[in-house]
Amino acid sequence: MTSEEIKAKLEEEIAQTEAQILRLQELTKPISPNDAIGRVSRMDAINNKALMKIRYVRRKPNCLILNVYWRM
Repeated sequence: MTSEEIKAKLEEEIAQTEAQILRLQELTKPISPNDAIGRVSRMDAINNKALMKIRYVRRKPNCLILNVYWRM
C-alpha cells in the first residue's frame, strides 16, 4: 500500500467518523418534557439517548487519533 493510498484511506475514515459523530450529537440532545409522548416512551427515549451518548464518547477519541495519524 503506497503512502497516497494510506492517506486516502485515512481521509475516508476521518470523514466517516466525523459524520457519525455529528449524527450522534443530534441523537444525544436533551429530551424535552414538552414533547407529547407518554411516560414509558419518554423513559425509552432517555434510555436510547444514554446509549447514543456512550457511542459518541467512544467515537470522539477515534476521530482525534485518526487526525493525528493523518497529519504525520
